[in-house]
Amino acid sequence: MEEKIKVLELFGEPFAVGGEETIVYDIFKNMDKKNIHIDFLAQYSGKNEMMRKNIIADGANFFAFHEQKDNYLGRVNFFRKVKRFLKKNDYDIVHIHSGSILGFILAIMATSDNKRYIIAHSHNTGIINWKKKMIKNIFTPVLLKANMFLGCTKEAIEFKFPQNVIKTGNFEIIKNGINYKQFIYNEKIRKEYRNILNIKPNIIALGFVGRLVEQKNPMFLVDVFENLLKRSSNIKLFIVGEGDLKQDLKHLIKEKGLCNYIIMLGNRNDVNKLMQAFDVLLFPSLFEGLGIVAVEAQAAGLPVIVSKGIPEAAKISDEFFYRINNYDSDKWGEKILEVIKNTKRRNTQNEIINSGYDIKFSASRIRDIYLKGVEYGKDKRK
Repeated sequence: MEEKIKVLELFGEPFAVGGEETIVYDIFKNMDKKNIHIDFLAQYSGKNEMMRKNIIADGANFFAFHEQKDNYLGRVNFFRKVKRFLKKNDYDIVHIHSGSILGFILAIMATSDNKRYIIAHSHNTGIINWKKKMIKNIFTPVLLKANMFLGCTKEAIEFKFPQNVIKTGNFEIIKNGINYKQFIYNEKIRKEYRNILNIKPNIIALGFVGRLVEQKNPMFLVDVFENLLKRSSNIKLFIVGEGDLKQDLKHLIKEKGLCNYIIMLGNRNDVNKLMQAFDVLLFPSLFEGLGIVAVEAQAAGLPVIVSKGIPEAAKISDEFFYRINNYDSDKWGEKILEVIKNTKRRNTQNEIINSGYDIKFSASRIRDIYLKGVEYGKDKRK
C-alpha cells in the first residue's frame, strides 16, 4: 500500500465558525483525499461541535491545546506545544492559517526545521498601522522561511507577508470557492423560509451574515435600518452570527425600540436557505480579505450591498454587487430601496463557475500544491 502524504492544517488562533475555518473545512470536504491524510490543530476550539464532528467523521484528527485567545502567555505556550507536537508527529506538509501576522511568525518558527514543506495562507486583510509594519519588517526572515504563500486575494497576501514574496512570485491566489449548488436561487425554498421567518409578502427582508465583531461593523447596520425605517415601515433586518459585540448590539436595538424589526438569529447552519428568503444582503465590513458572504449572496441571485472594505475580487456580477464608498446611513438607505426596485432574482450558476469560485476547483488546486510540496520534503530528507 502506498504511503499517504501527511498534512497538518495548523491554525494560529482558535478554530471557531468564522470565514477562515469555513473555507478550510469546505476545501477539506471537497478534496480528493486519495493518498493524503489531513489533520487539524488549533490553539483552542470554539462553538463548532458539528464542524469538528464532521471533520473527524471524514477521517481526520482534530487537536486543540486550549490556550486562551489574546493572551501573550497562551500564545507562547501554544508555540512551545506545537514544537513538541511536531516532534512526536511526523507531517510532510504544514499548512498554516492565521488571522494575525504574529500568529504566522510563531507558527512558522514552530514548524520550520528544513524538512517539512510550509505553506502560509492569508485569509484576511486589516488596518495597516505602524505596529503591524514594524512586526512584519523585523520578522521578514522568519516569514520567508515558509516555502509557499497563498492568499484569497493579492491584497490578503500583501497585507500579511513581506514585499519579497510579491517580488519573487512565490505565491498563488486561491479563490475562496463555494459549493454554489447549495446557493442556487430556488423559489420554493424562498417561500418556505419566508414563512418560517414570518416574513409577509409585502415585507422587505434585509440580511446580514457574519461574526459580530468590530471588523464586520454590525452596529452600523442599526443606524442604516433606523434611517430606512423613516422611509418605509415594511422592512425587517435579520442578523445571522455571534461574537463579542452581541450584547452591545442587543442593547442598542432595544434602546432604539427596534426589537420588533431587527431579529437576531445567532449562528446558523442553513445560511444558504436563509439567503433565499432575504431581498438584500448588507455587508458593511471595515476590511475583508475577500468577503465570501458576498460571493455566496451572488450565487443565490441575492443582491449584496458592500462597503469599500470589500475587495473588487468579490464581485461576480454587476447585476448583484453594489458598492458604497462611505459609511453614510442615508446613502445606504437610498441604495437599498433602489436595489429592491431594480433587481430580479435568478440563477447565477454560470457566473460563479466562470469566475472560478467553485469549491471543487479550489480544493483541486490545494491538492496539487500538497503533491508538489511532498516532493520537496522527500528531497530534504535524503
